[in-house]
Amino acid sequence: MRIAICAKEDTESSLIADHFARAEYFVLYDHKTLSFSSIINDAKTESRGAGEKAVKILNQHNIDIVLSPKVGPKALETLQAFKIKSFSFKGAITAKDALYLYFENKLRPIEIP
Repeated sequence: MRIAICAKEDTESSLIADHFARAEYFVLYDHKTLSFSSIINDAKTESRGAGEKAVKILNQHNIDIVLSPKVGPKALETLQAFKIKSFSFKGAITAKDALYLYFENKLRPIEIP
């Protein structure tokens, strides 16, 4: 299982970004290897279709789950089309904290943008 967390910087100790499509980075967690990595969100500067492009980037990295405070309607539709689950959280927390909340089953699935 691979998880992408929307973040302002490129480490697991980074604060999370406010919105999926405009996140500076995605911090990636590989549950099989228990390792972190990150990728730049090239979609963040798109004037249109940023959410859809961000989903396609994550799909290329074999992401199964996205953790984000907010996901827009087109991004959510694209996530669902690629069978990538999404979960939301609130508050200024780190990417690693969001991951812990996910594994503690304390995050809500995003079903409505």
